[in-house]
Amino acid sequence: AADTAYLIERVVDRIENRLVRFVLRYGVVPQYLTRDYLVNVLQPYLAAVADGRMTLDDPHADALHADVLQRAPFSLKEQRGATLDIDALWAELTSFSSQHSWVSPAGQDVVRFHPDVVEPMLRLLRQSRQPILQQLHRDTVAYCEQQAAAQPQQRARWLAEAVYHKLATGDDDALAYWQAAWGKLANQVGDRDPAPLVDLAKETLALLDADVG
Repeated sequence: AADTAYLIERVVDRIENRLVRFVLRYGVVPQYLTRDYLVNVLQPYLAAVADGRMTLDDPHADALHADVLQRAPFSLKEQRGATLDIDALWAELTSFSSQHSWVSPAGQDVVRFHPDVVEPMLRLLRQSRQPILQQLHRDTVAYCEQQAAAQPQQRARWLAEAVYHKLATGDDDALAYWQAAWGKLANQVGDRDPAPLVDLAKETLALLDADVG
């Protein structure tokens, strides 16, 4: 697809640090990539890439044209023995936001990737049947649940994203999960304040609509 070619040739191939390429590869999963998410969710997988222990992702099996695969835009072999420095990775990633449009700042220690990067990257992982994608969705569900508990004022937003990622896993209990999230929030707010429930519905629909679009 043309957008995948753009992703590889205009973005990925121009990132010299190949570990930063994997930050991009995995960092498109959450709606926003935060430094906290990088540390608490992505770091173990990036460490596995750096140590040559990654078993959930095989970029050499990506659904790309043979000539592109031969260039190895995402190479595990070249990462073996690499030093994982989260601070340096984050600094390098955020430095791109001042020079390129594919990533932009979205708050303190927060960046957002452009849809022209997110959509083809997620599609590539799905079409390539890389197990890392489903695992990251599941990890993100747990992360969002933790954030919902830690940030009561943002509970609806975090639960909505948790529901989105649960649906993205394709797990059989995704609908039951959404119902449980709704019930949990309803029990917390009761009849005194329906706003969080309205927010949960709006946030969930917005995320699903953005994904479909």
